Amino acid sequence: ANDIGRYMLCGAVFLALPQVTRNQGHVAITLLPDALGPRAGRLYRRALLLLTAVVVLTVAWFCTDVAMAQYRQGVLTAMANQIPRWWLTVVVVFGLVLSAVHMILPRPPVPGASAGHGEV
Repeated sequence: ANDIGRYMLCGAVFLALPQVTRNQGHVAITLLPDALGPRAGRLYRRALLLLTAVVVLTVAWFCTDVAMAQYRQGVLTAMANQIPRWWLTVVVVFGLVLSAVHMILPRPPVPGASAGHGEV
């Protein structure tokens, strides 16, 4: 049960990440964008989201490389119930890529989001 719990935790975190990103459920410190005014604040938020998407896609690229190496080498987890480690790494890649997609695509404001936070 302990092993499965750890595997499921990894899956839950990275499979929920795209939904949290889509709903803009992340923590945001908006002092600068709020001080810039509506138009400049939107541009700032958009630029920041695009930069963040580039970073997340870069991390996903590295994770993909690791997953391919794990697959080629046949690496297993170190738990009592061993599974191929690349299975978990692919879940991480999926969550990161889908989160980046949600950052790149324009989206409508989310009801209940903080003022101006969902306007990008």
